[in-house]
Amino acid sequence: KVLKDYGRYSDEQDKLARFLQKKIVNYIEKHPEEIIPQTGMTIENSIQLIHDISFEEYISYYEVFAGDIDIDAELEEEDSYVDRWGSIIEQYVISKIIGCPIVVYNSQKYDTKFNKIINGKVIKNKPEKDVRFKLTSIIGDEYVGKKLPIFLLWREYHNNGHYLVCYPKDTSNITSLMMG
Repeated sequence: KVLKDYGRYSDEQDKLARFLQKKIVNYIEKHPEEIIPQTGMTIENSIQLIHDISFEEYISYYEVFAGDIDIDAELEEEDSYVDRWGSIIEQYVISKIIGCPIVVYNSQKYDTKFNKIINGKVIKNKPEKDVRFKLTSIIGDEYVGKKLPIFLLWREYHNNGHYLVCYPKDTSNITSLMMG
């Protein structure tokens, strides 16, 4: 397929997201006792800690495609809204399924007023002045050098964490850049 077919809100993007969500849920359902190296815990225990729901609730909630959820309707009903979001768990699983590394960066900048490093802003897909991307994790490091990685940028967005996909300008020396 042509890359433009996978743009935001396209039918192909929707199909791919549904497919991946189903694959992730199936993997998690079949491997609850698998240890996630980044957490040092099983998938099941990581779900309880990170998502603050039981394993059974996770499977039930995530079997419904996130794009099909009417958030406004759920918010109107007391205690019915469940925030469906991706975490290190889903990153670990997708790395296993696809067999490629997931490289996560954080946007940072130095705040001269407060003399400390803060989260840097990314507005309209452009980092503000002096923002640097700091490598925070490599998930699936056993795949480094075997397949091109998926790059994610974690940033604070409306007081919550949010991931964005990053596209490298040059892929010729990715492995050396990742390993520093």
